[in-house]
Amino acid sequence: MTRMSKVLITGASRGLGLNLVIRYLEKGETVFACYREKRCISALSSLKQKYKDRLFLIKLDVTDEKEISRAARIISKTTSSIDILINNAGVIFRNESIADLSAKNSRDSFAVNSIGPMLMVKHFIKFLKCSKNPKIINISSISGSISRVSGFGGLYSYKASKAALNMFSRLLSHELMKHGISMIILDPGLVKTRMNPGASDSPAKTASKIISAIENPGIKDSGKFITLDSKECPW
Repeated sequence: MTRMSKVLITGASRGLGLNLVIRYLEKGETVFACYREKRCISALSSLKQKYKDRLFLIKLDVTDEKEISRAARIISKTTSSIDILINNAGVIFRNESIADLSAKNSRDSFAVNSIGPMLMVKHFIKFLKCSKNPKIINISSISGSISRVSGFGGLYSYKASKAALNMFSRLLSHELMKHGISMIILDPGLVKTRMNPGASDSPAKTASKIISAIENPGIKDSGKFITLDSKECPW
């Protein structure tokens, strides 16, 4: 009998996160879909009607540690284990020249893109330790590569926060290795979402590729920064 996985996804109310929820549900997995604002969950609510027993909607702002802790307590009433944690929630502020750089936007970028995923691991590591094949996927970006950096489009806070996420994830991978938890830092490429309206790849197509990439890496790949076809990205 094939063992079904339990998957926790942040930023699940739209775009890439929502399509990851859909694909995992279609595969027969149990999904904990985390959203920040209740007014934005119409698509998740529709899915809940179809997948009543396998989809759980969890209000969670990754910048609020109290909400993360509360979400962990809620989920513990349903399961003691999580097999895959996908830290997908992200934010981007465009047109950031140095003259436009905002302290608040910069703080928000780091809070969501860098610190949020670490807080998620902090509060959900106990669930991952109970899995037979635990994996953490931090959705990063080639924009966070220091060796590949360009000034195109500014994006100071986004690029810097993704670089910080990469460092956090690399450090974390060493600590998690002793628990047998694989940490994958994934660049999904440009996806046509609200954050990247000019991109060509659809969220649905990219979500399928992400799931394939997740199923491929083993513990030996933990801590690597990779593309969807498992090629290593430059730091």
